[in-house]
Amino acid sequence: GKQGQIGMASVGIIGAGIGGLTAAIALRQKGFVVRVYEQASQFIPKAGAGFGFSPNGQVCLKSLGIETRNLIHPFDKLVHLSKEGTLKAESDILRQMRHRHGFGIGGCLRADLVDTLKKSLDDKDSILQYSHKLVNITQDDDCVCLQFENGKKQEHDFVIGADGIHSSVAAILEIDHSPPIYSDANIFYGVIEKPDEA
Repeated sequence: GKQGQIGMASVGIIGAGIGGLTAAIALRQKGFVVRVYEQASQFIPKAGAGFGFSPNGQVCLKSLGIETRNLIHPFDKLVHLSKEGTLKAESDILRQMRHRHGFGIGGCLRADLVDTLKKSLDDKDSILQYSHKLVNITQDDDCVCLQFENGKKQEHDFVIGADGIHSSVAAILEIDHSPPIYSDANIFYGVIEKPDEA
C-alpha cells in the first residue's frame, strides 16, 4: 500500500540530486510523507564540481531553514580582463550588493550542497533509498506504482521526476524526447585537482 497515513499524501521522488532533495525538504515541511529514490548505490561527489549561486537561490534555501553561511563562498569583485589577460576594469559591486541586500553572488561545491541538503532532510525515517533504479511507472485511480530494477515496488499518491537530463521518468512516460535547445548562454567548467592546496 501507499506509505502515507490517512490524510497525509505520500510523494515518491525519483532522483536524489539538488532538485530531488530540495523538493523532499520542502514537501516534508508542508506535511507530506516523502520517499526519495536514487539509482546510485551511494552519494559519490564529483571532485571539484561547483557552480555560481545567485541571491534568489540563497533566499530559497533560507526559506527552507538551510544555513548557507559556511556553504556559499561570496564573490566580491567583478573583474573585466582583456583577451591578453590585462586588467581593464575592476569593481566591488558584488560585495556592495551582498552588504546591502544580505545576499550576493557566490559559489559552492555541488558535493557540499548535496551533503547539506541530505543533512537537512534528517533521514531517521529512511527517506532516502539508494540502489533504486526506476524501470516502470503505472497508475490507477488510487495511486502511482513505482517498479525498480532491484525488484521492489512502492506506491505513492504523487511522483516527482527529479532525475536529471537523462530522466528515466521522462523516458518511461514518453515525455519530450527532443534535444536541449541552445539558449545563447555559456557555462565554463573546470576541475581543480587539489582545491585545498590552491
